[in-house]
Amino acid sequence: MRVLKFVAPALALALAASCASSDDGEEATTPDTTAEAVSTETCDTDRVGGAIRVGTAGLPAGIDPVATTGSASTGGIELIQFYDALMRYDPASGQYEPWVAESLEPNEDHTVWTLSLRDGVTFGNGDPLTADAVKASLERYQELSRGPYKNLALKIESMEVQDPQTLVLELTESWAGFPFTLANGPGMIVNTAMVDERGEGFALEPTGAGVGAYEFVRYAAGE
Repeated sequence: MRVLKFVAPALALALAASCASSDDGEEATTPDTTAEAVSTETCDTDRVGGAIRVGTAGLPAGIDPVATTGSASTGGIELIQFYDALMRYDPASGQYEPWVAESLEPNEDHTVWTLSLRDGVTFGNGDPLTADAVKASLERYQELSRGPYKNLALKIESMEVQDPQTLVLELTESWAGFPFTLANGPGMIVNTAMVDERGEGFALEPTGAGVGAYEFVRYAAGE
């Protein structure tokens, strides 16, 4: 199994990857993460194996979007591996594009946004990613987040589940830049069923709670 470890003087994290490209057990090189490469590569057993190490600047408060600011130096690198994000910024086009989401479309005045999810996406524990799961995660973020994106998440005034794959979000005001919110902490969807199961210890043991390419294995601060 491929393992991705983040190592710093105050932090060591081990992750199990669902995909890899090294077949000979050697340390894997940095993969091609362009949109074209990601969209054409297939996750299968032939791509499992190898390891990489990545240094980080500091110790995150927990592997939970509500427990950290989510910047690159305070856990953002780790969070995106576990949870991924509904949207992402494409530097080539200069636009935010759907990533875990299938689409995000506004009404004419950008006060209502319709989020559609991709079929077949599951959390690490096997639960499906649904509109109800996204709604529950966003409500949790609005209530508990300690990060700078909380104020952006609070611009979501109401959420209505139209069907298992569709969530309609009404904002407090017109905002054409709303996709930015779902490309950051609020868009890292947490399986709240796992939060309920783990209780107060969730942030240090979030295994199975994200839809990212890597799975959490161990939190070993200070190693």
